Amino acid sequence: MAAQARPGAPLVLARPGPLLLLSLLLLLARPPAMAGSVAAATHYSALGLSREASSEDVRKEYKRIALRSHPDRNVGRTLAERTAAEAHFKAAAAAYETLSDEAKRREYDASLSRRTAGARGPASGGGQ
Repeated sequence: MAAQARPGAPLVLARPGPLLLLSLLLLLARPPAMAGSVAAATHYSALGLSREASSEDVRKEYKRIALRSHPDRNVGRTLAERTAAEAHFKAAAAAYETLSDEAKRREYDASLSRRTAGARGPASGGGQ
């Protein structure tokens, strides 16, 4: 017979499953939100940087993340931890590939500007 919880008592999981652990790790591994950043995840948020970051800042932050979350560095971890680290590493690598090349970065910034302008809708103006 299964034990029933008392009404109003907190629900306590005796042993959390791997999906719960993975969700928590992904939530904790997310870089802090940047002031003025786009609501959706961007290459800048993957590296934890603002759009004003220099090329040197991009390089340093990518290197820091790569050293911490590279799959070869997380061999002794649990499956959930390795999966979260690999996802973080892949996002940082994609961000670095785009943001380290000046031409790709200008194009990416322009697409972000278009995306945020489209999300705000047409400008309200003095038309009749």
